[in-house]
Amino acid sequence: MAVNILGGRLKGLSLRVPKGDVVRPTSVLLRRRMFDSHQDFTGEIFIDACAGTGAVGFEAWSRGAQKVILIEPNRSIFNYIKQNISAIGSRFKDDINERPIECNSSDIEKWFDRFLTMYSGLCEEEQENTIFFFDPPYELIELYEKILFEKFSGDWYKGEIWIESDTQKGKKPEFWIRDKIKEIKLFKQGTTYLLRTYLC
Repeated sequence: MAVNILGGRLKGLSLRVPKGDVVRPTSVLLRRRMFDSHQDFTGEIFIDACAGTGAVGFEAWSRGAQKVILIEPNRSIFNYIKQNISAIGSRFKDDINERPIECNSSDIEKWFDRFLTMYSGLCEEEQENTIFFFDPPYELIELYEKILFEKFSGDWYKGEIWIESDTQKGKKPEFWIRDKIKEIKLFKQGTTYLLRTYLC
């Protein structure tokens, strides 16, 4: 399985990915649509939760993200992410020093507590320019709900939330739209979709 970066500084870079179906990368067509709609990530902090191959986070970095954080609890997959970061660092040492890519092998719920501390220390502009991309296995509905409806409760988060799911294995897009969660844009590819949202 080949996963290539579509645009920006890393355009054409082929990422190292595990064999088999241990990961489910965001499809090329959906990834292209989402990044065509938001091409410039300059000054933004991008969090790729349940990162898998890390392709979405690397794509954001390639297009100028100031900082990228990848969270992947599976240790074997996590090692591939580290290898990809090392490969990028060897080619773009100055860039990666100025715009770091961090990777964490924590469980997403445990990591979220550290995220709250990190986020509270950001200035208002940085908080507004943070994107949280959430893409666990589609069938883990309880995890989706735990993060989106419990962890993000309140009015503390000022950035965007990007949700990837599937209408067959997960929930339909309208399920996530609640009193405080509003839709910005919706992209569909077959039964899979990406929903850009914000809290209000």
